[in-house]
Amino acid sequence: MQESSDIWPLVRQGSWSLLTAFGRILCITLLGALLGAVLGAGLRFVGAPLTLGSSLFFAPILGAMLGAFVGAFRCVRYFAGLLEALLLYHPRKSRDLSFMEMTWDLADVEYSLQTVSYDLPEVGSQTAYLLRPSGDIDTLWVFFGGNAMLARDWLMFCDKVLTHTSRTTNAFLLVDYPGYGRNAGEPSPASVLKSSHLALEATLEKLPTVQVQLLGHSLGAAAAAQLAADWDLPSGPGLLVLSAPFIDIPHMAVQLLSVLLSTGLPKLYAVAVDVLPFQEQTLEKLLPSSGSLATLGRRLKPWLVSLLWPIVPHRWDNGKSVRQATKAGWKIHVLHGAQDELIPSQMGQTLANLSQKEASKLRDDAFSEIPRAGHNDVVLKGFERYMELMGLTDANPSPPSSRK
Repeated sequence: MQESSDIWPLVRQGSWSLLTAFGRILCITLLGALLGAVLGAGLRFVGAPLTLGSSLFFAPILGAMLGAFVGAFRCVRYFAGLLEALLLYHPRKSRDLSFMEMTWDLADVEYSLQTVSYDLPEVGSQTAYLLRPSGDIDTLWVFFGGNAMLARDWLMFCDKVLTHTSRTTNAFLLVDYPGYGRNAGEPSPASVLKSSHLALEATLEKLPTVQVQLLGHSLGAAAAAQLAADWDLPSGPGLLVLSAPFIDIPHMAVQLLSVLLSTGLPKLYAVAVDVLPFQEQTLEKLLPSSGSLATLGRRLKPWLVSLLWPIVPHRWDNGKSVRQATKAGWKIHVLHGAQDELIPSQMGQTLANLSQKEASKLRDDAFSEIPRAGHNDVVLKGFERYMELMGLTDANPSPPSSRK
C-alpha cells in the first residue's frame, strides 16, 4: 500500500497533465478558428466567384466554423488516444534480472541468455534478450508478447520448447516494447516498429546468416505482422505465426462494446424488473429482444468501425499488414483459441482468409483453432500445434536439464 506522502505527487502530476491537455486543445481550437477566419476573409477579397457572391462576413464566419470543427476533432482524437492507451497498453517494469542466470543443457549444447542493447532515437536505451545455443545457429525466432507481457514471460514457452526438441540450431529473441521491462519511452505502432527494427538489426550483427521467423501473441501479433510487412530481410521472408490476433483496434473497440452490452443488458433488465413498477411481461414487450439487438448490432458494426477509424490514433491494422506480408513472401499461420472471449476466433479466421487471398498457393494450415483454449492459455494448450507449425517437432526429444 502506498504512503499518503507518495500519493500527492501523483495527484499533482495527474492534475497538471490534465490542465496541460485542456490548454493544448483550447489553443488548437482557437488557432484553427483564427486561421480559418483569416483564410475565409482572404478568399472573400480574391473575388466574388470564389465565395459565390457571399457577403463580406460570411466567408470569415464559415472559415472560423471550419477551424473550430478541426480543433474539436483534434480534441476528440486526443482524448480517444488517452483512453486507448489506458485500455490497450499495460506496461510493467522489470528490475529483477535473476532470470539471466538460467541455462539449458541439450546433449553437448548449452542454451544461455544474453542482453541485446540498443538506443531508440529521441527516446532512450532499449533492451531485448537473446536465448542462444553454444553451437551453430541457422534460425532466429523473434517473439512479441501481449499487451501485459514482458519479454521474460516467454521463457516458460522456451523452456517447454527445449524440453520437447533436440534441435539445437534455433535461437530466440525476446522483445520488450518501449515503456516495458527496462525500456524507456511509450508504446505505439511507430515506436514498436522502430524498436523492433533496431532490436533485430543489433541481433543480426551477432548472427548475420540466420533465417528470421516471427511469432506474436495478441498485440504481439500486430507487432510481428507490421515488422514482416515493413522489412525486407537479407535472409528473405520466413514464417509469420500469429497467435490470437485481432483485425484492428476499431474492430476490437466494437467487439468490446458488444461484449459489454451482452453482459450488462441482462443485469440491467434484472434490475429494471425489481425496481420499475411494471410486470415482467410488460417489460418484455417494451424492451427490445436479444435477437433484435443482435441484428441491430450486426447492421451498425460497419458504421461504428468506420466512425472510429479516423478517431483512433493507434489502429494496429493487421488486415493491411497481413496482406503486405503475404505479398512480400511471408508464410503466415494463424492460431486461435476456440473459446477466446476477448478476441473471437472469427478475427483470426478473417486474417487467415486475407492471407489466402493474397497467396499464390492455398494452404490447409493457414488457420488452426485450438479446442478448449481461451485467450491467455492458447499457447500452452495448443503447444503441440505451435511446435508443428514452427517446425520444431522432434519425434525423439531429449529432455534438457535447466538450472539457475
